[in-house]
Amino acid sequence: MDKLREWLLEVVVKKGGPSLIRGAILGIFAWLLAKQGALASFGIVADQATHTVTVHLDQLNMALVAGLPAVLAAVIKIFNHQASEIIKPSAPTN
Repeated sequence: MDKLREWLLEVVVKKGGPSLIRGAILGIFAWLLAKQGALASFGIVADQATHTVTVHLDQLNMALVAGLPAVLAAVIKIFNHQASEIIKPSAPTN
């Protein structure tokens, strides 16, 4: 049981955790963009009354499918870099 717990901690949390967090942030950003109507011209429409998001495949732009996750992932990476620059571990003093 300890081996399984150790494996879960090592593989799932340490290696998969950052990807899960980035994916969640990416999904939330895309949902907010759709909700605000910013993606309507690309074929993604949010209906506030029924709380649904509709993807019109005939209007869906391939550039959006490929570009939106890449742009949002780049923004997340930039924020992560800025945070790591601000929060640097201090060198131990002896």
